Amino acid sequence: MVCALLPFCLWAQDTQLVGVWDGTGKGERATLQADGNLFFAEFYKIGTQSRTRVLQHYYAVIGEKVFLLTQPFKGEVVNPVATFGLAVEGSGRIVLTGKDGYRFTFDKKKDKAYISPYRLDEFSFEGGVLGCLATSTSHHFYPCMKFGDISLEALVEEIDARYGSPHNSYRNQDGSQTNMYLLPTNESEFPYLAVTFKGSQILSLQLSGQTTTEKLHFSSIILGDYSTYVTQILGPPTDKTDITGEDDAELWNYAPYPILIEIRGERVSSIKLSRE
Repeated sequence: MVCALLPFCLWAQDTQLVGVWDGTGKGERATLQADGNLFFAEFYKIGTQSRTRVLQHYYAVIGEKVFLLTQPFKGEVVNPVATFGLAVEGSGRIVLTGKDGYRFTFDKKKDKAYISPYRLDEFSFEGGVLGCLATSTSHHFYPCMKFGDISLEALVEEIDARYGSPHNSYRNQDGSQTNMYLLPTNESEFPYLAVTFKGSQILSLQLSGQTTTEKLHFSSIILGDYSTYVTQILGPPTDKTDITGEDDAELWNYAPYPILIEIRGERVSSIKLSRE
């Protein structure tokens, strides 16, 4: 096979699924990225920005199969996590089929992608343990306690400069103050960021409501994501508590980390990050 003579050749880069792809199948859509070693995909409910799950594995393409692996491929497939059938349809399109009959069709968007096996300054659940992979050693997990680029180590003045005057503000019994800032959205109700502080020091950050169009996420988790996605990123919570007086609503506690996530109707409705 001479790849240069064909409109599309999947095996043009040493049997690598290199590139960025958009896909649909079985009521879901996905964005798939692959470099020479890693395969990463995020899955969404059709018609929403809410993620249901994520896949990130090393991979190998052998013949008409894609093997997902826990270690980089070194010439032999050993104990694959999953196996997909692979086919090429037309120009720039691939089809992945799972053993349960799951079929996903991907159309290529870009020819290059780079996937890191780690997400710096984010929490991840590896080997049954939740931890923060921080670039800074100033505090063992504070670099991961943030929404996008807004962290617990920011100053209140920086939040005011970004959002202007708070929509609401009140004093707490312990002498701290909470400012609430409305966030942009395409939904019917505005989400908000609540910042509790003393002096200039932020004590907690809380993101609540429906999905915001601003890029505020906690370890890739955003408002509206499904609980299945949360457990893939953070693992199971230390404790779950029903929210009194509300149906299908739980508070997930990730102690010893001061992380609280509110789940309503199986979707994230609030995330609170606090100092110890």
